[in-house]
Amino acid sequence: MKPQLKNILAGLILIVSFGNDAVQAEVVLLEGWIQEAPPGSRVLAGYLVLENTGPADRQLVKATSPLFERVEMHRSVIVDDVARMEAQSELTIPAGGMLEMRPGDYHLMLFDPDTRLQAGMEVELLLVMDDDSQQRYSIEVKRAGRKHEEHDHHGHDHH
Repeated sequence: MKPQLKNILAGLILIVSFGNDAVQAEVVLLEGWIQEAPPGSRVLAGYLVLENTGPADRQLVKATSPLFERVEMHRSVIVDDVARMEAQSELTIPAGGMLEMRPGDYHLMLFDPDTRLQAGMEVELLLVMDDDSQQRYSIEVKRAGRKHEEHDHHGHDHH
């Protein structure tokens, strides 16, 4: 193979491999944490701030963690003066914008942890996007502060 053709081929391989990483990197985790729960709690809440630097809307379609039996995406809503949580099949991260999961709004519900999670621990979280790309993150367990206490799991309907 001629040296010039070899260089062109090597360049194309680099472009293709970097191009795939660039697509996956369009959605970036800016912040993420899981609220520490009391001993014996079987459900924890997780919050993320995701930024979409790409030109098109993206959908978060699934989240998993090896430390939990299952992870669901929810939104807190008020229906007939009763706070409840509604499961979401996908969450949109707008092009050039952000999706903020926070207490009282969109959030992750993490069910049946393998162990009691305490403040300072790190939890692996896998996010799956609408194009089947996957991104793995490590997020911290934090104690609930005053601004986070509004998200109370007791009395909510988890359906």
